[in-house]
Amino acid sequence: MKIYNHTGSTDVIVDLFGYYSPDGEALFTPVTPTRVTDTRTGSGQPVGSGATLRVPSGAPAGASGAVLNVTSTGSPTGGYLTVWADGNQRPATSNVNFTAGQTVPNHVTTPLGANGMFDVYNSNGRTHVVADVFGYFTKP
Repeated sequence: MKIYNHTGSTDVIVDLFGYYSPDGEALFTPVTPTRVTDTRTGSGQPVGSGATLRVPSGAPAGASGAVLNVTSTGSPTGGYLTVWADGNQRPATSNVNFTAGQTVPNHVTTPLGANGMFDVYNSNGRTHVVADVFGYFTKP
């Protein structure tokens, strides 16, 4: 892996969530992008500081992971979102880092809970969360 910085100096943090290999034990199935949550609709309530949103992935039973686009929007403060498998301990890493007033999307590959759900944690303030599924992993 190479990381390039065009100008000046910067600190870099790299979090490894997994890897792909020819001898992997899961098969990726792409799907037409499908919105699985958008907190701007329905109740219209953003996810609060320190709160967790449980989201059904829409993947078939037995799916072990999902490929998502997760977006933070409408936050008056900065913070981060963490995505992980429902029913598991939240990792100490972030998937989407946002500042006040920005809409920030990010690609996320996450394991799924046994119930097919994933969780989204908001670290600070309040933000709307939008998540789209692009595919899922199953054991062949």
